[in-house]
Amino acid sequence: MDFTNTNIIDEAITDSKDIIVADGFIKNPKWLAHIVDSIGRHYQPTPGTGQLLYPFVFAVQHKNQEYICVCDAFSSACNNHYYTLLGNLVDPHSGYWFDLDEEKERTLLWSPPWSSPNERVNTRAWVGTVNVTTPIGNPVSDTWERSEEISVLDIPTILADLKIQYPNATIVNNSSPTTTYNCHAYAWHMTAPQNGSAVWMGRYSNPTSAYWQDDSYISATISNGANKVAYLSDNHSAVVVSTDYFTSKWGRWPLMSHNKNYSPYNASLLGYYKRYNPPAYYISQSFDDWSGGSTVYASSGYASVRRYAFKHPTATTPNSFVWSIVSAAPCDRWYLYPNGSYADFNVYFTGQSGGIFRIECKMYNGSTLLGTATYYQTIYP
Repeated sequence: MDFTNTNIIDEAITDSKDIIVADGFIKNPKWLAHIVDSIGRHYQPTPGTGQLLYPFVFAVQHKNQEYICVCDAFSSACNNHYYTLLGNLVDPHSGYWFDLDEEKERTLLWSPPWSSPNERVNTRAWVGTVNVTTPIGNPVSDTWERSEEISVLDIPTILADLKIQYPNATIVNNSSPTTTYNCHAYAWHMTAPQNGSAVWMGRYSNPTSAYWQDDSYISATISNGANKVAYLSDNHSAVVVSTDYFTSKWGRWPLMSHNKNYSPYNASLLGYYKRYNPPAYYISQSFDDWSGGSTVYASSGYASVRRYAFKHPTATTPNSFVWSIVSAAPCDRWYLYPNGSYADFNVYFTGQSGGIFRIECKMYNGSTLLGTATYYQTIYP
């Protein structure tokens, strides 16, 4: 390169086509020429030619914007440096950097004249799409088989960089950096209940909303059984370990155990989900509880509860309901008021001990009995 910085044009660029290369050297913009020169100075001249080992320069498309990637394949722990067209560096510790690094759309703009770009630039080895479904059976789009693109020689450098950037996160089970699967695949497909094979989920867009849009999973709290996490403020997924700790795959980095706020991803908005897998037909106070019973206490000798009839998302929808009290605990009197898919149940006590009331609902479609649900309501005075 022109280390004296002579004959270099210094004009702003609005498109990668504005980059000027003449006689094998970058001539515009000046900031890009300086960056390439700066990286090139780290290397010894090539024997016989005296030329330096310069990085490769790519144009990268992401979310309808163009970025410049300077690939320093040997000296950088992260390999790729991303810049806006104005020369502003994208923070290599950010989730956005990971998004850029996974973009397929990249065009080679410049490489050392004496070297083939394929000698040092990783290729994106997308083998092909694979069929992955939610637990209910609906397809999850944009899911791929991806080959390994990290060599054994790269691993020590990647792990050293990870340790420097996130010393308080822990690698899970000595897992290695890999491109064969990503965070979405690990959280939603590779772990229980599906325990699927390694895939890359979301090459072009994040498809994980399929898991809760078809009610395979429902919104929940950790105290109510949530075990999957969607980073709604970023492009990331995780598995719940405890209230504050998750396990997740960090791009090309290994599988990590970490505090929910300690990762390359923005955790300002998190969505928690649990598997929605109730019986075909059930009675409950809310659709996300299919435990089959609950306990209430009758204040001043009186209790009133409302219970609903629900069905699994894949079950046939009932259009009529027959409610009954099959057995009753000691009480003064009780009343059942059916109203279609729900029933109100009132109980009065005058010194009785209370106990378990067995509520039953037969659900029909026309004259066909679809199922009978039972609920054990414990009421104490």
